[in-house]
Amino acid sequence: MSNRKGSKNNLIFKSSQTFTFPETGEIFVAQVKLASPEVVRLKLHDFKACFTLRQAYEVASGLIKAAINAIGPYDENTKDFILQESFDHWTTLLERNGLLASAAESDLLHVVMAGRDFLVQGVLLDPDSAVEFRNGDQALYDFQIVLDGESISMRFGWVSWSFSHRETVWLAEQLLTAVFLATRPQTHLIQ
Repeated sequence: MSNRKGSKNNLIFKSSQTFTFPETGEIFVAQVKLASPEVVRLKLHDFKACFTLRQAYEVASGLIKAAINAIGPYDENTKDFILQESFDHWTTLLERNGLLASAAESDLLHVVMAGRDFLVQGVLLDPDSAVEFRNGDQALYDFQIVLDGESISMRFGWVSWSFSHRETVWLAEQLLTAVFLATRPQTHLIQ
């Protein structure tokens, strides 16, 4: 018999992939890691960012929407339809795990423009900031996802990273995987 509890998992998740700097063709490692039951860590070469589970979901959502807008007109027989369907399945799984139930944290990022001028933006709180402010302020940064020619750019304040369509989809899927694993109810065996 099993007993499902809503407690957080102590799962370890880390996924890495080589990406390419579009300007130079040099490669770097992109990594997504479930750092704790509440924090997803992103490492792009030597740049590090942390997200709450909700932030990671919203960033993945923005990346998927950017990838769909980069493909062109929506058609049920194209990659964008398959990508949207896959994202819808992830969203359903995360709703079941209770991540999307809280309206207090929803809409951290907003779609400002669609199509070839796609832009998602918002202000995110760094949940694992290395900087402490004397006046007790929290570390916030402006965040954007934009279409930039053939690339999709993710901007953390003044720091910008450009990805190919394939890299964007991989990154979104890894963020969603980390969030799913962190929110999945544990199963305990009772003897």
